[in-house]
Amino acid sequence: MVAGQDSRRSRLAGWYTHRFAAPAWTAFIVLVCAIPGSELPAVEIIAFDKLVHIGVFLLFAVLWSVRERPAPLAILIAGGVSVAVFTELMQGFAIPGRTSDPYDVVADVIGLVAGAAWIAAKKKRAQAV
Repeated sequence: MVAGQDSRRSRLAGWYTHRFAAPAWTAFIVLVCAIPGSELPAVEIIAFDKLVHIGVFLLFAVLWSVRERPAPLAILIAGGVSVAVFTELMQGFAIPGRTSDPYDVVADVIGLVAGAAWIAAKKKRAQAV
């Protein structure tokens, strides 16, 4: 392998992460939430469902925070809450076999706040050094 290839591959991965990962993740969230209930495996573990929601929106917050032009905190939270509410309303009114659960929105917001807090703490530590 040529020495410059690793550097170029790393720059390409960073460019992708900083430009496309957050919008792609957001689209993925909406698309997965639009899958009809009959197409999904039955999961009866409610706590697991909420942990998935927290993790999905924690990653949402992180990806939108590490972009080339990061979203300001207020925009990040407002955008994340909007996506959470939209997907729940979509599931409740437009997707066959799916239901809306306000506790999913609560779990989404917990993930958003956790991700935003983690990024803020990382940035604060980096500034202190």
